[in-house]
Amino acid sequence: MCIFIISIILLTLNYMFSNVESSSNILKNESNLLQAELSAESIINIVLSDEEELKKSCKEIYNGSKNKLVENINTYVLDDIEDLQVNLSLDNTYEENGFLLESKLQYRGIDASCYSKGTIVNPVYTLGVDVLNKNTLESKEIEKLIEEYSNINIDSFEKINVVDLDSGTYYLKKEELNFIVYSEIIEYDENGESFTVENILYKYPISKGVFLNQKEGILVVEDNLNLYGVFNLSEVYLSEDLNIKGLLALNGSVNNIENTKNIVVEGILVNLLGLSENNVVSNYNFKYLKNYSNYIPGFFDIIVRAIEKSKVEI
Repeated sequence: MCIFIISIILLTLNYMFSNVESSSNILKNESNLLQAELSAESIINIVLSDEEELKKSCKEIYNGSKNKLVENINTYVLDDIEDLQVNLSLDNTYEENGFLLESKLQYRGIDASCYSKGTIVNPVYTLGVDVLNKNTLESKEIEKLIEEYSNINIDSFEKINVVDLDSGTYYLKKEELNFIVYSEIIEYDENGESFTVENILYKYPISKGVFLNQKEGILVVEDNLNLYGVFNLSEVYLSEDLNIKGLLALNGSVNNIENTKNIVVEGILVNLLGLSENNVVSNYNFKYLKNYSNYIPGFFDIIVRAIEKSKVEI
């Protein structure tokens, strides 16, 4: 009888220990799974927290790179992570050419992943309106854009011709396949008679993109021109039509010298100061905005829409 009772006790204890061990393993696996998922999400949050680097990477994929492997991630708070891969690519869930950020890793033998999606382009530029002004934007959007346009850093621009004009009177004309920006200076001949000489400041091909930044002063358009790029213009006087394929930011009036002429914009007109839009015709065309996106103030505005364990389906 004693042997029988002892056997039952031993069997019961073995069963109990087996259950405890099994439960412990289950809890351990659940804990590791949870930690793996949290680690994958933490990696996503680490990448999203570096806003400047994220914007830089999003600009790269938006302008041609199919995807980008995110490197140099600070994982000092995450132990036991192996096979970490973080990839940034384009995604059309929330807008055309938005972003998809993917984090994949292994934690103590458990695979886990996390995804984040969002938008890359500032929504004001995708409204489809011809003009950005007080009638199409809210006051907070106007204030934000005014700040962007007030802090243009032309020194950082690459792969585009730059015309930077200060105070004074400047002239814009065509010369064969080029456009010229010049000022006038007065010189004197040997008899002391004065005459005017063209002082050529810029000469670029008409077919190439340009960022023309007129801080103040006057710009006189002498010839009918078709130009591409971004134009931040102050006071303008038209002898002929000026056709812009890109963006025109209006910071002063557009005047005619003789017959009625216009600035015709294929892209978008930005009138944040509420100036008269007489002599300006604008037709929305996002293609030209995208072509010069790197030079449009406030064009890139990264907005996170979702963070999920699996890809978000809309």
